[in-house]
Amino acid sequence: MQFSFNFNISGICKTLRHTLIWLALLPFCCICMISCHQLQQKAAIADNENFTDTSHYLSADDYQKFLDLLQAAEDSVDYNKPLAYQFLQQARLMVQDSPSTYEYARLLNTEAIYYYYVADYPKATQSLRQSVGIFKKAGRIPEAANTLSKLGLTYLYEGAFKPALNALFEGLQLVNNGKDSSNLLIYSRLLGNTSLVYEQIGDFDNALKYQTKYLSINRQRKDTSAMARALNNMGNTFFDQNKLDSAMYYFKASAVLAAAIGQDYGKMQTLGNIGNVFYELHQPDSALKYFDSVLAYHDQVGEVYGRCLILAGLAATWLDLKDYEKAASYLKACENCHEVVSETSYWAELYRIGGKLYWQTGDYPKAVKSYEKSHDLRDSMVKQSKNLDLIKFAVSYDFKQKAEADSLKMKLRIETSEQKSLRASNRLLIAALLLVLTGVLAILWFFRSRMLAKRSIISEQKRLLSQKLQQEMEQKLLRSQMNPHFIFNCLNTIDSFVLQNKKTEASRLIQRFSKLSRQVLEFTAQTDIAVKEEMDLIQVYLQIEQTRYSGHFDFTVQVDQSIRACRMPPMLIQPFAENAVVHGIKNRVGGGGLIEITAVAVDNQIKFTVSDNGIGRKMAQLIKNEQQKTHNSRAMKITASRLADLNGGKITDQYLRYTDLEGEQSGTIVEIWIPKILPH
Repeated sequence: MQFSFNFNISGICKTLRHTLIWLALLPFCCICMISCHQLQQKAAIADNENFTDTSHYLSADDYQKFLDLLQAAEDSVDYNKPLAYQFLQQARLMVQDSPSTYEYARLLNTEAIYYYYVADYPKATQSLRQSVGIFKKAGRIPEAANTLSKLGLTYLYEGAFKPALNALFEGLQLVNNGKDSSNLLIYSRLLGNTSLVYEQIGDFDNALKYQTKYLSINRQRKDTSAMARALNNMGNTFFDQNKLDSAMYYFKASAVLAAAIGQDYGKMQTLGNIGNVFYELHQPDSALKYFDSVLAYHDQVGEVYGRCLILAGLAATWLDLKDYEKAASYLKACENCHEVVSETSYWAELYRIGGKLYWQTGDYPKAVKSYEKSHDLRDSMVKQSKNLDLIKFAVSYDFKQKAEADSLKMKLRIETSEQKSLRASNRLLIAALLLVLTGVLAILWFFRSRMLAKRSIISEQKRLLSQKLQQEMEQKLLRSQMNPHFIFNCLNTIDSFVLQNKKTEASRLIQRFSKLSRQVLEFTAQTDIAVKEEMDLIQVYLQIEQTRYSGHFDFTVQVDQSIRACRMPPMLIQPFAENAVVHGIKNRVGGGGLIEITAVAVDNQIKFTVSDNGIGRKMAQLIKNEQQKTHNSRAMKITASRLADLNGGKITDQYLRYTDLEGEQSGTIVEIWIPKILPH
């Protein structure tokens, strides 16, 4: 039995992929910040002799010692933070009396790297912002833009998306949006970091826009490593939009480039993303191949965090393949990840996978307990992320128009007198206060609306969960039973054959009845079967009914070869065949009945047709009302509900259509459409 309510296994793929992105982003941020700083060092050494502005402070020998201290701090910050701090303190003593010089700005850049590594982001951003001011005042535009790139990256990792975009756009303006070919490296980093911000807030159009520019610039620079990152990020963006074909294309292109330059870590990140795409495409065997290779890599290099994430993906995939033992083993391995993985979303998804595993293996108390834990964690995630929509709205502000407005205000202030300037300032202050007050009220209203909406959604989810459980139990009960009248009539027919000494007919009917009973019992424990198995069951059923009614009707069952192995819910079409016999053919006068059942492929669907030349639905309803039968009506209601679940929650003539034929003994045609599900 498959439990489907509010349980999207693909969620573990997205959670896994997003966490992998942040895992890759941390070293990338550090490397990017250090490489940016080293670029400034090389540029400073190259033009040291030609730099004569008043912001230069140290002599040539002291300046070289100063640079050596900064480099030593950068080299040691990853493995010995106290030692790096000592180097920084020595460097600060050399320039502490000159807080407006170029050297002091260089010190602030290196201190920002240190603060970044110790996760003191406020101090890191403060140092970088102060450094930008010194560089701009000294006319060092490339260094200022490079520092703004690092500032945007720091804000991004801190989760401050709007300040991140402000810093990055300021940097892009400083390098003239890439028109100066001498600053292409800095321009490239600004583009890449801007695309990361837009991707994190879900603005996929802008993310793709800047990723495309980033790819183009690095193709021009012939930077294969940066091109591989750009292609992987573009794949992530398409994946978030469920454009799986495009995502697969860019992930594969990224993997090829990463492999060509021997970038194993980047290659493994991309291979993990390819595995996620295959999972979403319902190709678990292919997904397992990629997940296994990534897991082997993490085991080889001893990367525990990445290993934990891949274990979760493997658990979900083996669960889809119904290998409950392997799924349970990978879930068990994830229990050791509590000290490594702290993301709430990771554990929420694991509990959901565990709930589904317990449900499908029949341990319902544990299943309910796991689902409750998952819901509790997701409630906390809702509280933590309730500002996201507000952030999206804030960062969607048109920065170009803002810059033009700021420029116009500056011109007006220059042209006006002090008196007019004072009045304008007072008006601006009043307007700002009103705007702030309005904004605060809007934010409070927005948060309250979001909170009420979330509560309503959670309440509705719990109600639907209960309804789904009841519905699935009814479906399982229906599959596990056969019409008592049908069983009694079969036994009476067998008894009649025995009394008439028709041993062959009695034996044949017993064999068919036994086969039908066995199939019904086997299908009870299965969530899906092959189309051919469903048609075989219907054929055995009709053979029994044909024997019971002494050849009162003939029948045909035809299935396209191309869909025989496709999967479908068990005993979904059998009630329609039973309807054709009991309500159509049974009461036909004079024999000559005919039931025709076909299954054909229509695009991405399977169309079943059940037709008979019986008495028609109107006459059958009259007879049914007189006899007051309820079993078949209840069966058809549950079958209609199952069809609704398969086709988006409702039944229309697009999925279930009845056609009444004309004539005294008119007959009925029933057409049923279900999604075409390829074999596992």
